[in-house]
Amino acid sequence: MSKRGLLIIIVLGLLAPMAPADPVDTVLPPQILGRILEAPGLGQVDLSVPLARFMHGPANQKAQWRLQNRFMNMLGDIKVEIEQITFDPDPMLVMSFTATNNSSTTQTLSLSVLQPALLNMAVTSSTGSVTTQIIDASSPADGATASAPASGSIYTALIDGAAVQTLQDDPFSLVAGPGGVNADAVFFGPLATGAVAQTIGINIQVQVSPGDIAQVLARFEVVPEPATLALLACGAALFRRRRA
Repeated sequence: MSKRGLLIIIVLGLLAPMAPADPVDTVLPPQILGRILEAPGLGQVDLSVPLARFMHGPANQKAQWRLQNRFMNMLGDIKVEIEQITFDPDPMLVMSFTATNNSSTTQTLSLSVLQPALLNMAVTSSTGSVTTQIIDASSPADGATASAPASGSIYTALIDGAAVQTLQDDPFSLVAGPGGVNADAVFFGPLATGAVAQTIGINIQVQVSPGDIAQVLARFEVVPEPATLALLACGAALFRRRRA
């Protein structure tokens, strides 16, 4: 085989996993897992959101799927309203929800969204972020607190079920005054991570003071590691020089 032929095979081999197909019949919807840590088994939710509840993104984001309508679940005394789930099986995941603690005690909500991934790259990098907001909704107004659980984190990014990054770690605490609102946003990346074999995910664990409302917006995205892209670019450039 000629050197030119071998180079073509190498370039195509590098290119193939970077352009995964996104036909509807290969796209799997996200799975949602929710529970209250203080009351295991009470109001626990484990569901796969039907793909029919999602729609493709705008013309410039055709690979993205977005939840068409918000939906609500009761987990014990916490009302959880899922407001947004946007995913790209390449993969990328965005989730937002509102949690209202209707009990008279502090409750810890654990909510995970797991997204099956089509990306199959041995070397990747990832980015992520979380914005947490607490609202004093009790009457009479007495202030509000959202915090990370003991020895835990509000945000955990997952690849194949394993934690790759946490944000807003214990002893993180967000406090709003009587009748007030407070928010905090933090991000990470790019961070070198390993291969994605099956899923990416986001786990949120947030303690919410009684009678109050917590809102969380979280994002996690995995992309091919820049060195892989550079190698592909070098191979293409070398091929062009040989043709010239």
